Amino acid sequence: MDFTREALDWRLYFKHLRYQYPKGSDQYFWCNGRQTALKEILFCTYGYSGCWANRFGNYDTFAEINSEARDTLVESMNIAREQGYRTIYGNNDSLFLIKKDATQKDYEAMAAGIADKVGLPMAVENHFKYLVLLPQKGEPNTGAANHYYGVTHEGKYVFRGIELRRRDTAPYVAETQRSIVEALLDCSSREMVLTVGLQRALEVMEEACSRLRSGEVPEEELKMRTYLRRDPKDYKARLPHVAAAEALSLTGRPVERGTLIDYVYVDAGHSNPFRRVRPGKYGGPADMDKYVALVREAGRSILMPFQREVDAFNAATAVRIPSLEEFFLKHGGS
Repeated sequence: MDFTREALDWRLYFKHLRYQYPKGSDQYFWCNGRQTALKEILFCTYGYSGCWANRFGNYDTFAEINSEARDTLVESMNIAREQGYRTIYGNNDSLFLIKKDATQKDYEAMAAGIADKVGLPMAVENHFKYLVLLPQKGEPNTGAANHYYGVTHEGKYVFRGIELRRRDTAPYVAETQRSIVEALLDCSSREMVLTVGLQRALEVMEEACSRLRSGEVPEEELKMRTYLRRDPKDYKARLPHVAAAEALSLTGRPVERGTLIDYVYVDAGHSNPFRRVRPGKYGGPADMDKYVALVREAGRSILMPFQREVDAFNAATAVRIPSLEEFFLKHGGS
């Protein structure tokens, strides 16, 4: 603990200091950059302690960290329960609590009480107006770790573990998913989310698919981008970005580990992996059916908790949205 104390203390200092300045200001950017850098240092320190390549051989440190974290999480949940709060989700460094009619100040007081008893600093990161916890795609009755989205009372949207957070998601797919969430949650009540909001979200998804089919989407918004984690020749599978990298190498462009590869789907179902994609720097047609499928998949991944309402929407409108079961069966469960 003493080894990371200084980095932890400074990280928390800058994390809380940033909220004293307007978002977008130089001061906020400066504080946020430093707390993010210190966070990465702490992540790497923790990860390396449990890595097989740890030259210090102190795996017991990694196990002890996890043991202490579990004990602290359980203790925090019990403290909150004694004060009438219900835990709806918890992960390695966050606790999601709910209590009817609780205000921002109530949650801040609860965080301070937990911090006082467990001896670790705690603060209210987000006060959600609406929060959607997502299930695993293959196990709809099982929650997925760190996969959720929501909107705070201040109107800030928060996303974790969904496609728009991934670097290899096409910009058009990412922005469509963001628009779906905003259409869904921009409502004054929970009842409106489940009716008006959901209908708007489905319409946004269908409109995005229509724009793809009509050729209105610029190619720049369809490019997928992925870093090569190794040299192309070291990959056993011809993944899309690997095939695009090898195609680039044939033109004489140096391609090696760490190169950012962008590519576009041209025939996703082709048996030859080199015919499925093309490097993004070369023009040509795009496989719009594939991009429609990607948009629909991005929509399904965030609307899975609302399948019953989706079924009701299908029963009441001529625009039919396939069920999750139909979608995943058609696309191989991906």
